[in-house]
Amino acid sequence: MSGFDYFKTCLVDKFGVIDGRARRSEYWYFVLFNAIITYSLQGIGLLSDIPALYIISIVVSIALLIPGLTAAVRRLHDINKSGWNYLWVLTGIGAFVVLYWLAQDSQHGPNNYGPNPKGLGNENSRIGDQLTEDMV
Repeated sequence: MSGFDYFKTCLVDKFGVIDGRARRSEYWYFVLFNAIITYSLQGIGLLSDIPALYIISIVVSIALLIPGLTAAVRRLHDINKSGWNYLWVLTGIGAFVVLYWLAQDSQHGPNNYGPNPKGLGNENSRIGDQLTEDMV
């Protein structure tokens, strides 16, 4: 999948979905494209004489909030953490802990939130089993 495909997955296919797991690439490509779109629109809105463009950038930012939050919850699920842990962001220093968690690699095999989205360590994955055996 390309980076834009991951962005589209979060925006369209998994809009508002907190069940399951999200790979690091799915989450971080969404964050990247979200930042590019949002900051570009805000920059254009601020530099132009048309105030409606800035308002459009605010509306787009709000519209991207739900897919961003749900992707973060699924990303936390991928490392077997509850989505409620995202609330640590509100404490200030907890934002660094959440950032660390969001950057972690997937937990191999299935966990409480579903099968590994990479397929590694799942029952039906020969490659995952082989990698696990090689690591031991």
